Amino acid sequence: MNPRIYLLALAAFVASIDENLVGGILPLLSRELGVALGAALGGVVIAKDRLEMTPLMGALMTALALAAACLSLMAAARRKL
Repeated sequence: MNPRIYLLALAAFVASIDENLVGGILPLLSRELGVALGAALGGVVIAKDRLEMTPLMGALMTALALAAACLSLMAAARRKL
């Protein structure tokens, strides 16, 4: 199939997306991305035969998620000022 058709379909799709639709999808995507990153990190840690490091890596991922949430809240508070 002609690649220009795919490009045209993509352009039509992007043009038709409303920002509310994208805003509604982003939390779902970010949650799924977090699960995928956690699973990938756990797989790498276990593959290296360091099973005892799994709780530490989980704690680090939790700390990163908390930091990201705090940064998001601070950015939202700045926008309201």
